Amino acid sequence: MLISAADSVYVNSEMDLDDFILVTEPVFFSYLKSKAINTVLQSKKAADGSLSVYAQANKIPYLNIEVQDGHKDEHLHLIQIVDRMFREIGYRNLYGKSR
Repeated sequence: MLISAADSVYVNSEMDLDDFILVTEPVFFSYLKSKAINTVLQSKKAADGSLSVYAQANKIPYLNIEVQDGHKDEHLHLIQIVDRMFREIGYRNLYGKSR
């Protein structure tokens, strides 16, 4: 995982360590942790030139689902969890309709 670039890391020992979601928003981290999903909250000090760093610096909510090659079922499961998260936390209400 990306521990050196993280403010917080949640690991579910029942999940493969290669299957996780990187997020820039604490509300995303809290939600995913509550659902026992491996999650990394990117540090605001991260400076590797990646899209997540750019998004965070420009206050654009960002997440990235990472899965081990061949983990198609887990990939779909994580996409469904993120979709549910957006509906449950009121993503449009938090960040506006333009995003």
